[in-house]
Amino acid sequence: AARGRGGSDRDLRFGRVAVAVSIGQLVGPLVGGVILDWAEQAGLDAPTTPVFLFGAALGLAATGVGATAGAWAAAGEVRTDGAEPRPSVASMLRIPGMRHALATSVAVLTAVDLLVAYLPLVGRERGLSPAFVGLLLSVRGLATLASRLALPVLMSSFGRRMTLGGNLFAAGLAITALSVASRPAVFLALRVVIGFGLGVGQPITASWVAGQAPVGRVAAALALRLTGNRAGQLLLP
Repeated sequence: AARGRGGSDRDLRFGRVAVAVSIGQLVGPLVGGVILDWAEQAGLDAPTTPVFLFGAALGLAATGVGATAGAWAAAGEVRTDGAEPRPSVASMLRIPGMRHALATSVAVLTAVDLLVAYLPLVGRERGLSPAFVGLLLSVRGLATLASRLALPVLMSSFGRRMTLGGNLFAAGLAITALSVASRPAVFLALRVVIGFGLGVGQPITASWVAGQAPVGRVAAALALRLTGNRAGQLLLP
């Protein structure tokens, strides 16, 4: 997605990748909630076991697809002639806008992870069924899918800065309201706002980082972004 032309074209390519992720975020929690509901009604001693087995099967299938994909041989990026020294991590972090893009990416991913981790606990506290909690997670995935499909229109109408900042601000307000919500309909409405708002974060920040990277170091910059994401997933929860 990072190869080829930059600017809005790169934003759209990362948006397409993010759409595929959103489909998984839509289907997975919904199916997982239904399986968990069935397991509890069946009186299984460990009702979460079938959900984990379902996830393991999907993981093995994805591993098989990735291991046999023919696109890897054609992958790569334009290399420099070796005259320029390789930029270090410190030098890439000094590139204008790079630290802002990395910090935004970490914040968005951590918000999503915390919602996935704690929403089932909040739902249980409010008396919501596992299937309904799965529905809430899938609603977020559906709203995220909608925002990523709408990304070309949003970008052309408002630009990258307004699209990213406005959506994340709205999502932050909705997350705050989620902590005091009690009615199922309110939960659903807030999840739509959260899903739509956070959905633009990952594709835009990925394109942002790729666009700021020196020629021939796009992969390194994206790897730096992934490292920052994993550090956030480790430390912030």
